[in-house]
Amino acid sequence: LADTEGAFNEYNPLPYIDLHENCNIGQKRPVSRLIWDYIEAHADQIITSEFPMF
Repeated sequence: LADTEGAFNEYNPLPYIDLHENCNIGQKRPVSRLIWDYIEAHADQIITSEFPMF
């Protein structure tokens, strides 16, 4: 991550395209914030009110 100043790249399995469209290079935001930004932006797809037990 140091090489890309915190940007996601092909070696990082987390969502790359969506985050890269909101390019963080130059903003130098920490990866944890980028992940949270992604979760908030896609909350309706990710977060559910149901939590089925295993």
